Amino acid sequence: MKILVTGGSGYIGSHVCKLLKEHDHNVTAWDINIHKEYNDIQRYCDNFLHYDVTKEVKGSFDAVIHLAGRSVVSESMIVPSEYYRVNVLGTSNMLDRVETDHFLFASTSSAWEMASPYARSKVAAEDIIKEKSNNYTIFRFFNVSGTDGINR
Repeated sequence: MKILVTGGSGYIGSHVCKLLKEHDHNVTAWDINIHKEYNDIQRYCDNFLHYDVTKEVKGSFDAVIHLAGRSVVSESMIVPSEYYRVNVLGTSNMLDRVETDHFLFASTSSAWEMASPYARSKVAAEDIIKEKSNNYTIFRFFNVSGTDGINR
């Protein structure tokens, strides 16, 4: 399958790209490294592009795994508009401009409490997905941690 992973060099994205490549998928990753959390995923990608999901994006993929976004709760209290811009506009742009048979979205367990702009922006993005996509999966992650099992 031809799969796009947004936020590909982040913690979750880097593991997703690696697993997809190990299962012989054609992997394209987009990232602008918002959180300065670069993981070297070049060997797990057929294409790695510096793409901002809030700007002009386009493409066609069998599946999109949308992990790109802002995710620091404390920062969202200081600059809430930036969280809405990136998390909501970015998701809307992806749905409007990237053709795909399936859209997978990384949401947050914070969505159950709605206590921060971060959580509210993720729920707003979920609402847009439900409106615009016919075939989607929304994951509400708790704290993600772990290793890929390789000793370094």
